[in-house]
Amino acid sequence: MNQKPGSFRDPFGYIFEQNDFIFRTILSPAKKQYEEIRDEGLIQESVEQGFLIESEELTSSTAPAELNEAEYVIKHKKIPFISYPYEWSFYQLKIAAFHHLKFELFLLDRGALREDIFIDYTEENFIKILSQKNKILRKTQVSLSGRKIFEFSRI
Repeated sequence: MNQKPGSFRDPFGYIFEQNDFIFRTILSPAKKQYEEIRDEGLIQESVEQGFLIESEELTSSTAPAELNEAEYVIKHKKIPFISYPYEWSFYQLKIAAFHHLKFELFLLDRGALREDIFIDYTEENFIKILSQKNKILRKTQVSLSGRKIFEFSRI
């Protein structure tokens, strides 16, 4: 099992690759946050709406033994091809922007915000579960040229 080199900076968990699967560990600093969004059904609803890729929470008996320090282990399918925004056409950037906005509005309707998102553009799904962050919110309005676009709350 190989740890992905870029995941060493994340205090909430690490990413490992084995065969055709990606394993995401949830470490103790993120345990409560993960449990909240999972128990509220936010992860499952995000998958059903096409915002997150499907994932499976493994039990201690089904998780790889090398990952036993994690509070939770999440198994994802491996994305066949990864590309980066600097490689995209204007049309692809536009699709990504709309996808981000739709997901943000979806989360705001449920009292949540997202941060640090990665996207599987082969299927236009977000792939980072812990990017959904529940927060205590207060009302704010967003407008463009004096016209109200949407209303949401923030800390």
